[in-house]
Amino acid sequence: MIFDYQNRLLDHFFRPLSKMIRVPHFLLLVVIAGYSLCAVQTTAFAASAKTIDLNGLVENEKLAGAIETYLDPTTKLTMEDISKSKVDEFELLESSVIDFGYTKSHIWARVRLHNTHPTSRDWNVHFHENFKQIFEVYIERQDGRVQSVLKLDQESTFFDRTVHDPQLIAPFDTEAGESITLYIHFWSEGSSNLAMSFNSQLGFMSEQTTRIAKNFAFYGMMLLLIAVAIVALAIFRHVVFLAYIAYSLSAFLYIMHSDGVAFQFLWPNWPALNNYASVLTGAGIITFAAYYARVFLETPRFHPKLNIALWVVMIVHVLLIAATFFFDNQPIKKLMVLVGMFGLSVCLIGGFIAARHRFKQVRFPTVVDKHGKPAPLDYRGMSVNNVRNLQKGRPVFTTQSADHCADSSAWHP
Repeated sequence: MIFDYQNRLLDHFFRPLSKMIRVPHFLLLVVIAGYSLCAVQTTAFAASAKTIDLNGLVENEKLAGAIETYLDPTTKLTMEDISKSKVDEFELLESSVIDFGYTKSHIWARVRLHNTHPTSRDWNVHFHENFKQIFEVYIERQDGRVQSVLKLDQESTFFDRTVHDPQLIAPFDTEAGESITLYIHFWSEGSSNLAMSFNSQLGFMSEQTTRIAKNFAFYGMMLLLIAVAIVALAIFRHVVFLAYIAYSLSAFLYIMHSDGVAFQFLWPNWPALNNYASVLTGAGIITFAAYYARVFLETPRFHPKLNIALWVVMIVHVLLIAATFFFDNQPIKKLMVLVGMFGLSVCLIGGFIAARHRFKQVRFPTVVDKHGKPAPLDYRGMSVNNVRNLQKGRPVFTTQSADHCADSSAWHP
């Protein structure tokens, strides 16, 4: 009776279809069952995160498909809440980098780890970030025990870090063959971008030495340029060198802040200043770059429209800095990225405009004799006095004869 009912039901649904495409009932059932099985397997595969084997350096690129995330819009969840009620609500992240843009939500992430190294039990997770306003790292063991390995908030100084490194480092231990789950909880006023890698403590020390050497080699080159500009300012006493020093110093401090070195050596006990440093130094780069462009390209004299645009760039950045004292800093930081790109574009375009209209003037000075005919020209050399004369608009060229003279009138290509 049951089989008769099933056969009639199959005939009711599949007979019209079989007449159209002339496929037997059993073949249709096989196709539909196979498709359903594939869909279930694909969904299960997409929903599961791979486990990372700890057996040496695990670079960030290898974490694609291993990171799961959960956004907490309430900003109030604790590790206990996550482990009890939110374990199944994590979503797999296809990328190897956590990035939700500028968000008010707190971000939770987890990575499953398995120690396959035969001897190493001490490991570090290296977050490629210098600072987050809220940053916590937990280890969950197989028996359910949870261990806090790093916990920082907006009041934490540099010395509150477990590892005194310019970037965020969380050390943890795991026995050979043990499986653990790493939980990360963080929030930032700036971008939520966060990349990470894993390494043993010995491997991390070697990596840290190389990174510090590269940083300070770059800092040395920048300081050399600033020192040369300071010497030039003392000798020539021209405002263009002062503008260049301000621009270079802002860029130098911004890079130091991005690397975390500024927080380590310049203001380790002032986390509020470290939080605000990206605004000050970033705005300083664009503001002083615009000022340097005005002075170096002499835009008030030769390019009045470009001069106005550079003034707008400087004023807007000063207003944005002032706005941070009265409004939420997160949207202002986001806006400063766009305004900064616009400001750098104005400086770059200004350089091309000056080159297009004034390079010929620099290449071909007009020198005539007393009859108005072209005269041979001798260059007097770039001595200190001649550089000062050039800054004051005086000629630094001389002719081969007393009958010749330099025409100092304005020249246009």
